[in-house]
Amino acid sequence: LKYLLASMGPQIEAAIGGAFAIINVRAWTLNGESKNIGEYHRDSLPRFVRKIMIYPNPPNSKNGSFQLVGRDKKVYTLKSDVPTAILMESRELSHRAVAPAEISSRPAIEITLVPSLRTNINAEFNGQNVISNFLRSLDFQDLKSFYLDLRLRIQKKALEMSSEAPSAAQDLKLVPTSLNVNIGGGRKFNYPDWVNFDAASPNLPTRMDFTSKTIFPYLSKTAEVIYSSHCFEHLSDDVVSQMISESHRMLTTEGTLIIKLPDFDRVLEEWRSNNMTGILNPKFWGLSSLFEMWKANGLSDSINYVTAMILCGFWNSEYGDTFKGDRNSNVDGAYHGPPRVEEEKIAAILGSSDSPHFVASVLRAEVLKTEYSPRFNHQNAWSAEEFINIVGLHGYKFLQFNDVASEFPSVPTINEMKQISTYYVFKKI
Repeated sequence: LKYLLASMGPQIEAAIGGAFAIINVRAWTLNGESKNIGEYHRDSLPRFVRKIMIYPNPPNSKNGSFQLVGRDKKVYTLKSDVPTAILMESRELSHRAVAPAEISSRPAIEITLVPSLRTNINAEFNGQNVISNFLRSLDFQDLKSFYLDLRLRIQKKALEMSSEAPSAAQDLKLVPTSLNVNIGGGRKFNYPDWVNFDAASPNLPTRMDFTSKTIFPYLSKTAEVIYSSHCFEHLSDDVVSQMISESHRMLTTEGTLIIKLPDFDRVLEEWRSNNMTGILNPKFWGLSSLFEMWKANGLSDSINYVTAMILCGFWNSEYGDTFKGDRNSNVDGAYHGPPRVEEEKIAAILGSSDSPHFVASVLRAEVLKTEYSPRFNHQNAWSAEEFINIVGLHGYKFLQFNDVASEFPSVPTINEMKQISTYYVFKKI
């Protein structure tokens, strides 16, 4: 059972909006002669208590099943060809057991869980008919203390900044007092009323690596604004999908998602017109310091390689880690640049499609074919239409603004890299 709970842990955390603890486990079998079968009911539990029902036999009419009434007032019946589990708010949703029709009994395992500061899957059997309505808000004092302590530390940092840099303090007054989140803000993003989720974050409680299973340690519907600037292009498709999904979970009903990306439509457009005075100007991307390394590897600083670097660049283990400021460009074998393939092939790939996402994916595949230890810098790209469609799949509506930076002046760093960026603003639907 612990193995099963461990494997289900991230999905449970995402569903309830944070860590959880198991407070009881019980199991029983149901047959056609059991009392109270078929009666819809709600459990007498506090609102924050949830249950997981596990059915070792596939739930169906033959083996017995489970029905609940959704918030849309529709009745849902579990039907499956494999063992199945369901997480539910058993106090809020009416539900009932469905007895087996063709076999003697229907086994079931019931797990009761509550929000917690840290996930604890130690399963403890406290009795066949145990109830949990004795739980009080006092039982979650540690959780409350954690968030209070985090907020106090943020406020303390704001006071320190105001005493050290009065001009910065004036800017900070524009920041909303409600919870706001930055995804991938880097080492320097540290502002009051903002949390910064990033592997290089100086705020240790929010330091994290982004993966396809990352769950942000905040409850659902707690963030008013979620902002990300020049981060998503560093992530693979599955990780981007998780970041967008987790943002949707954390945002309040009226919350706003703001994402700033390189203007990849313009990147390919100016490559086609052989123009390096605009967005392909190496100075905008800090590439000039890498050119000697490129030349040492037989690559030029031509428009083809610069464009390829913006769409998909990487470094190897000898170079270090540019995100964390650990760079070793003078070490033998160190490399940070575009795919190390002949320029004619790079040009052919850049001209193969009008889709930045497709071109970046082909360049990434070339890196994976030829390198033994790549760590990607940029590895993803989208046209405006592609990106709006991807985010829309996660339950967002795109909002059009003429000047996003002017519309949201309270967002720190909103104006940085404005000349090479596209801004996207979304609302939950």
